[in-house]
Amino acid sequence: MNNEKIFFDMFISFNDDKTEAYVNIRPNSSVDKENLKDSIKEAFLKIKASLEFSGINYGVIPDEEIIKKLKEYCSLDEKVRKSQIYSFLIAKGTPPVNGENSKLVEHVKLKKEKHGIIDEKTGKIDHRNLGFSERIVPKGKKIITIIKPTMGTAGTSVLGEAIEPIPGKLIHSIKYDKNSIIEEENEKEINYIAKKEGFLYHDPLKGYFIDEKVLTKAVDFNIGNIEGKEIKDSTVVVKGSSDVFEDSVKAGFKVEASKVRINGNVGIEAKIVGDDIEINGVVDKKAIVEGKNVKINKFFGEIVKGEFVYIKEISNSQAYSNILIIKNSLSSKLTGSEIIILNDSRGSKIITDKFVYVNRLTGGAKQKIKIDPYINLEKREKLKLLKEKEKNISKRIKEIEKEIFELKRDISNIQKIVESIINDTIKFSKENEKKQREIVFNLIKSGKWEIIEEKLNMKFKPDHIYHFKKFHRLSEKLADLENEKNSLDENLKNITDEINEIITIKEKVIIIINEIKNSIVEIDFDGVTHIFKKDIIGPWVIRFKSNKINVDPVTREKALILKKLEDMLSNESYN
Repeated sequence: MNNEKIFFDMFISFNDDKTEAYVNIRPNSSVDKENLKDSIKEAFLKIKASLEFSGINYGVIPDEEIIKKLKEYCSLDEKVRKSQIYSFLIAKGTPPVNGENSKLVEHVKLKKEKHGIIDEKTGKIDHRNLGFSERIVPKGKKIITIIKPTMGTAGTSVLGEAIEPIPGKLIHSIKYDKNSIIEEENEKEINYIAKKEGFLYHDPLKGYFIDEKVLTKAVDFNIGNIEGKEIKDSTVVVKGSSDVFEDSVKAGFKVEASKVRINGNVGIEAKIVGDDIEINGVVDKKAIVEGKNVKINKFFGEIVKGEFVYIKEISNSQAYSNILIIKNSLSSKLTGSEIIILNDSRGSKIITDKFVYVNRLTGGAKQKIKIDPYINLEKREKLKLLKEKEKNISKRIKEIEKEIFELKRDISNIQKIVESIINDTIKFSKENEKKQREIVFNLIKSGKWEIIEEKLNMKFKPDHIYHFKKFHRLSEKLADLENEKNSLDENLKNITDEINEIITIKEKVIIIINEIKNSIVEIDFDGVTHIFKKDIIGPWVIRFKSNKINVDPVTREKALILKKLEDMLSNESYN
């Protein structure tokens, strides 16, 4: 090729990491429009030679693409070609993928605040100054994961050379309590796992640790609900405020733990749940308290439930407990097996199935003491089940009695046939005939007629065997039915005894009233009532006997009950 009109001036350039190479055609280059094919060929050969000279051997674009780019260049207006450098990508390598730094993943959500543990001397935990979990963390729960940094992936330049990546860095490390948290490491990550149940805490100085105790000034939006009743020996202490108008547990919040101590008020619609609960302030409207042993200063909430409940003052509320001790009650519903009102009851309703002591029933409103054998829901459900069992067993006994009657009639008929066969086929000695007949009869009845055949060297006829089998089958069925009936009779007696014990519980209830003043009091023993319309000074013992209510002054014998009661109530806890 010798075309002086074609002049192709170009050079190769690279980006910084040589992952890209470019062809650059200078403005002084010229193209022969009449011999365009030659111009493109000249440029193509020169590019190929430059690539080889520059050592570019990786990621080069296909020849078709190179020719396409050259055609685009040649098609440009000459003024454009002469005014600028024309460039295009000729080769592209693979850039490296740099490694990622470590990542920290928190599997347990923490409420976080600044500072550290305030009381270092006692080691007590103060929620105001810690990050903490509002729910319990079970043993074996993954708490924190540190995902290790990655090395990255190497790249390749257009010269075919490896380009090393920048490896990631380990930028995370944590402090943790080795007594409550364990560390487990594998190739890709480091996991921190709960060694015991409890609340998870994070202190800036001490790090992560687990403890079953919670100490906080208040339960509010900053703290959130505290739920840890499932932890054995979990304790929540709300230190509270000296301001009587401020709630220590804010409205609508929930506290659950084995032991709960609240030195302050509980707000509207809050809920306190635990085994051992003590509230030294006021429990407000619609709040709920549920526990085993419960002690409350003033309760104006919706309901308090427990096995043992002591309340200094209750008003317009409900209390339900096995043992319920109240100092003063106003317009409240009190339900329990043993209810003791130390001072006054005004306009309240008392429901029991065992014992009531009231120091004074007073105030203008009508008051009621009701004896209900079924206040215990388990007892009520038990009675329901017992009555259902009683009904089903009685029905089955009647069915069995009918079956036995019909079966004895059938056995009587077949027995006559069996006795006739015995008379026709066996001769008995006169001396032992009665005993021998009894033995033969019982063997046939028990299905062992083969023994008779063997002993007497004889064979019964097929029709004899047919009657024997029927007699044996009916006799066995009768024995089974009689055994079933005997067992059902015994069960029915036990169930009836249990039902009567529950139903007649009202006859075991004792009510002791020390004084009635300016109040009408109705005593209701499961439908049988007695109304006090006048003031009385007691103490009086009220019991249900012979289907009527007896009101008696306290006798020497009954005084022993009061003495025991007084001794119990002299305890400082109830003052």
